[in-house]
Amino acid sequence: MPVSPSGGDIAVATLYKRGRVYYIQFYRNGRQHRFSLKTGNRALARRIKEEVERKLLLGEFDVREKQKPVPIDEFKRRYFEWAAQNKRPNTVSLEELFFRQFVEFSRIRFLDQACREDAEAFKAHMIKRGLKPVTVNDALRHLKAIYNYARKWGLLRHNPFEGVERLKVEKNPPRYLSREEIERVLEAAERHGRDIHLVFALGIYAGLRKNEIVNARWEWFDFEQKLITLSSHEGFQLKDYETRTIPLHSRLAGILEPYRRESGFIFNPDVERPRKYRYRYDFKRAFNTVCKQAGLEWVTPHILRHTFASQLAIAGVSLYKISKWLGHSDFKTTQVYAHLQQADDDIERL
Repeated sequence: MPVSPSGGDIAVATLYKRGRVYYIQFYRNGRQHRFSLKTGNRALARRIKEEVERKLLLGEFDVREKQKPVPIDEFKRRYFEWAAQNKRPNTVSLEELFFRQFVEFSRIRFLDQACREDAEAFKAHMIKRGLKPVTVNDALRHLKAIYNYARKWGLLRHNPFEGVERLKVEKNPPRYLSREEIERVLEAAERHGRDIHLVFALGIYAGLRKNEIVNARWEWFDFEQKLITLSSHEGFQLKDYETRTIPLHSRLAGILEPYRRESGFIFNPDVERPRKYRYRYDFKRAFNTVCKQAGLEWVTPHILRHTFASQLAIAGVSLYKISKWLGHSDFKTTQVYAHLQQADDDIERL
């Protein structure tokens, strides 16, 4: 029986497979040690086994006490209780969705059962389902973040999503409404009703995100100073946690004026918090109806935000201002509108 320099008898390690993952087992000083190699590749597992044996003989291998496997449901409960207090509600919702889908697909019962092959197989599964590359990449990003916390808490040695490559996403210029299309859709929205008319106006003339629109409060609007100041409030958090100010467009001010109040929510003022739905005001059906009536079925709420930025860029407004008004934390995000800017005579100063 081999003896390590540290003076302990070591039995030769044995390799075996359980499910789709290889495990290694050995005895040291009469005590059994066993752990997952996090791979289903036999050749790689054998190389890892040989390296473990080499380090054991040299006394370089850190033999830790066997850790009791963490049930996946126990980790899920712990993680999402923490996430609910530390992450934005929309982020938590997406993480819950992707984590549930991954667990159901891989059929794991314990946290350490997931391996790189499971992550790659789940990625292939999402692609086969026809999900868009952006959605696949979002899932991989969220799942990697979840497992990173498991490592941070000392529950895992390896993140199964570490090194899983994201899909390449073709970067096309964002679509936006033309001036004529803006008028057409606003007319259709006004005919449909007060709330959906304001939704389109806030998206087109202030560039608000969907969640900002449905949580908009009258306190944000200063009609005298002609400013909109977005701020977080109970039950709502701005995406980048920073208050931002946008000039109040005269057209938007005119649309809002007949309904103006001193305080409170603009939409569903009697509803403090959503109960059944993700958003406190769900305008999906009305939005789609208006777009269909205007012959613009391709329009989404986010395209209204693109319209705000694109029309400003076409008019020659600096990308720096647009970035601040949109609330972009990274200026690179705003550069997708650079191709719309007019020719700049400053080039002749060279």
